[in-house]
Amino acid sequence: MMNIDFREVKEYYRSNLFSDETSRQYAGMFEKVSQIVNENDILYFYPKYLFVDEQTLQLYLFLKNNKFIKVWINDDKQIVIECFNTNEIKNFAYECPLDDYGEHKLTLFFEKGIEGIEFNSKKDTNENWKYKFDKVIYSIVKYFVTTCI
Repeated sequence: MMNIDFREVKEYYRSNLFSDETSRQYAGMFEKVSQIVNENDILYFYPKYLFVDEQTLQLYLFLKNNKFIKVWINDDKQIVIECFNTNEIKNFAYECPLDDYGEHKLTLFFEKGIEGIEFNSKKDTNENWKYKFDKVIYSIVKYFVTTCI
């Protein structure tokens, strides 16, 4: 099963570092994550809003040690890295098409009043990458069903 590769997306922004301000910021965000997270420990990587112009890229990493990390750039141009234990996810809802042509949607619900997180293969990227997002959402669901929740 082909998932989205953290290194591939990181390299894309690194190679476009000088093309525009957004690529420069995202390259910096990936670099900070690489300084903190061992890339070999990433089970699943979900770059929400990848190639969606009106939105700011958010990175979600599911790690081998049952940690779940969210990374984004806030309004003050600061990189924010938020870490959860996967056992803080109390349940999830998964919606998928009957055939291969619809969107895949995964919503994670947390304990303690933490706002839920939705992954949506149609809204979170462009048409060229949608099939990869379908596959990674499916893989995350399969992971939760077999290990965590």
